[in-house]
Amino acid sequence: RLGGALWAYWRTRGYLSEGRARLAEVLAHPGAQAPTLARSDALNGAGILALSQGDNDAAQRWLEEGLALCRLL
Repeated sequence: RLGGALWAYWRTRGYLSEGRARLAEVLAHPGAQAPTLARSDALNGAGILALSQGDNDAAQRWLEEGLALCRLL
C-alpha cells in the first residue's frame, strides 16, 4: 500500500528511477501477487513513472495490468 501511495511523491520530486525500482521490487514479491486494490495502485503508479521517463513499453505493460485488475475488482 505504501508504494502505491508514494508514486505521486516520487514523480513530483523527480525521483522517477528510485520510485520505479522500488515499485518493481514490491510488485515482483511473491506476497504481492494477490488481486488487490493496493496492487492495482502500485501497478498504476509504476506505469505513470515509466511513462514519465519515456519508457512506453514498460508503462503500457504496468498500466494494462493495473486496468485489468481494476476491472476485476
